[in-house]
Amino acid sequence: VALNTQNLPEPSIKKPGSYFDTVIWTGTGSNITIPLGFNADLVWAKRRQVDDHVLNDSVRGEDKNLTSNSTAAESTTNYGLNFISTGNSIQLEGTGYFGGGGGGSPSFVAWCWDESATPGFDIVTYTGNGSANQVVNHSLGVTPNFVIIKARSLADNWNVFGSSFTRLILNQTTADLGNYPITRGASSITLPSISDSAWNSNGNTYVAYLWSEV
Repeated sequence: VALNTQNLPEPSIKKPGSYFDTVIWTGTGSNITIPLGFNADLVWAKRRQVDDHVLNDSVRGEDKNLTSNSTAAESTTNYGLNFISTGNSIQLEGTGYFGGGGGGSPSFVAWCWDESATPGFDIVTYTGNGSANQVVNHSLGVTPNFVIIKARSLADNWNVFGSSFTRLILNQTTADLGNYPITRGASSITLPSISDSAWNSNGNTYVAYLWSEV
C-alpha cells in the first residue's frame, strides 16, 4: 500500500521517541534505571499527587532544581535524579525523592527532551545586564516558536513567549498579558524593551528553554 500518495517529503524525525519521551514509574525505595531512546537534557518531573513540578537540565547541572508552579529561585535539593552522564536512561536514587525514598510507593511522571537543532529544542543560560533589549544567542538555526524564561538566582515569575500569543505567566492563571514581547530570530532572541527582574536584572542568572516547530 502506497502511504505517501502525495509525494510529500520524508519527515526529518521519523521516530519522535528518539528525541522526546514521557515516562511513568512507581518509587520503590531502591535505585531505578528508566531507559530512553536518547540522552535526556531536560527532565520535567512530577509526583502524581499534590506536589511541585521539578525541572532539571544538563546545562544548569545536576541537582539544580526549578519548580514551574512556584516563583522560587533555583535550589540544590537532591531529588535523586541522575541523567546528565548516564547515557540513554534516567537513573533514580532509591533514597531520593524521585526514587520513592519517602516511602508509600508514590507514582511519578517525567517529560524528557533531547537538546539539539534536529528536534528543535535548545537550553540557554545567561546573565542579566539590566539594559533594555538584551540579545541572547541560541543554536536552533531557526526562529523559536515557544520560549520559557526563568530567573535562577532570585524568586520571580516564569515568563512564556510564543508565536501565537505575547506573554503568559506559567505559574499563574492570568490570560495573555499582551505586553513586553520578545523578538525571536534564527540565531538569537531579544529580550523585552523594559528591563525586569523576571528576565534581565543586572547580575542575576537566567535559563531560557526554546522550542521551534519541526
